[in-house]
Amino acid sequence: MYKRKIIKNIEKYLDKKEIIILLWARQVGKTSIMKYFFEKLKKQKLWLNLDKFSDCEKFSSSENIINYLKINDFDLEKKIFLFVDEFQYCKNSSLIFKNIYDEYENIKIIASGSSSMDIKDKIQESLAGRKKIFYIYPLDLEEFISWKFILSWKKDDLINFKKFSEIDWKLEKIATDYYKYLYEFMIFGWYPKTVLEKEKIDILENIFDLYLKKDILDFLNIKNIDWFKKIVSYLAINNWWQINYTDLSNFSWVDVNTLKSYLEILEETFIVKQVKPFFTNKNKEIVKVPKIYFLDNWVRNYFIKNFLLELDLRVDKWELFEAVVLQELIKNNIWEIKYWRTKSWVEVDFIVDNVINFDILEVKFKNKLKNSDFRGLEILKKEYKEKVRNSYLVWKDRDLWSISIFDLIKN
Repeated sequence: MYKRKIIKNIEKYLDKKEIIILLWARQVGKTSIMKYFFEKLKKQKLWLNLDKFSDCEKFSSSENIINYLKINDFDLEKKIFLFVDEFQYCKNSSLIFKNIYDEYENIKIIASGSSSMDIKDKIQESLAGRKKIFYIYPLDLEEFISWKFILSWKKDDLINFKKFSEIDWKLEKIATDYYKYLYEFMIFGWYPKTVLEKEKIDILENIFDLYLKKDILDFLNIKNIDWFKKIVSYLAINNWWQINYTDLSNFSWVDVNTLKSYLEILEETFIVKQVKPFFTNKNKEIVKVPKIYFLDNWVRNYFIKNFLLELDLRVDKWELFEAVVLQELIKNNIWEIKYWRTKSWVEVDFIVDNVINFDILEVKFKNKLKNSDFRGLEILKKEYKEKVRNSYLVWKDRDLWSISIFDLIKN
């Protein structure tokens, strides 16, 4: 297994009492991470996959689990690791977790789920003070590039990667490969299996079909899947634009209230992210309309039927790059992200809201910068000079053969 960065953080909680919960969409590697720990641990352990009916029966109550452990000669006086994969399929899972946590000191629970509103609400309410949630994001750029170089066996070219905000290399000999991998990252996304396999489009189609069947049709019980697909298609075509609910309602034949509930489902299942506007002056600034970004570019490319890797031929290359920057922020656990736009169309792509102050970022997918590229940042800094902590321009610098694609360049 190619190790993920998150593993070190999870390891710190193996000896603690809290229930470890791994959340995110399907196929991001939650099960692989759990299997890594399952195989590594030498103590008593039990694996339950609630996608299987037989395992669901064992997990139907805390009493059933304890009885199963006793029948199979587990020593309840010693440490037991209980691994529960896809726990969302048991409606009472959070209550069962709570009962085991409260009554059995020696049983450590490690569970995974494909997040939804239902799961989120239940674990927050029932497991308050009893859990540690880890979001298992798809590969970030650092992991993706590491995996690609390992797969290509260029061991001499392996880099000791630094943090996202500190990447700064001038290594001309790997620049070409770096750009090739960056473009693949922008087009096909960063689900682990797509990095490892060549038939990427087939894999992505299977992932989305599984998402529709397991999460949307079966679990969330959405009746009209065609309406749902129409909404995703509209968002793919209008990626990152301010959303017009009336236009989207007319396009998808769904009333506005149902439409908003579908958008909430897409966000809670980690398909899209709504970025709301930042404002303090309603007369000058946009105040209501959110922008919608896909949390993985491949879903968007899947719906517009465009997996072309030659970015120079794509009119949407800067949109894809902007989405990647947002996705990288989220994978660094930065969620409070907004955008800023005045009614006179001066804008800044992202504001990271730190409550008492904020950082601002403008994204440019171009080789050379102009003074006008800094205009939005400068106006926003002037307007909120007491609040802006840092301002950054995130850009692509091919002319210098730098592979510091994500340099955060302070103005």
